Amino acid sequence: MCPRHRRLAISIARSDACVGGKSIAAYGHIQIVMHLSDLQIWSITPEIIVAIMACAILMIDVAMPERSRKTIGFRLTVSTLLLAAIAVV
Repeated sequence: MCPRHRRLAISIARSDACVGGKSIAAYGHIQIVMHLSDLQIWSITPEIIVAIMACAILMIDVAMPERSRKTIGFRLTVSTLLLAAIAVV
């Protein structure tokens, strides 16, 4: 391995912004703190609802008898879309 590629691998391992620069840990005064409120998890709530309900609908669909599968599946799908629409607002 040539020295330039070795420095690049070391820089990536240290998470440097540039090759050969100091790592963030070397500065000492920089502290990265992330709180749950900073993540803005409410902005992805509709996607979470749709993903969870899609898994639930698939599992319920396996256990349902053939004659009621279409109506219950349709109602659950529509209710999932309504829940996601409500979560957007």
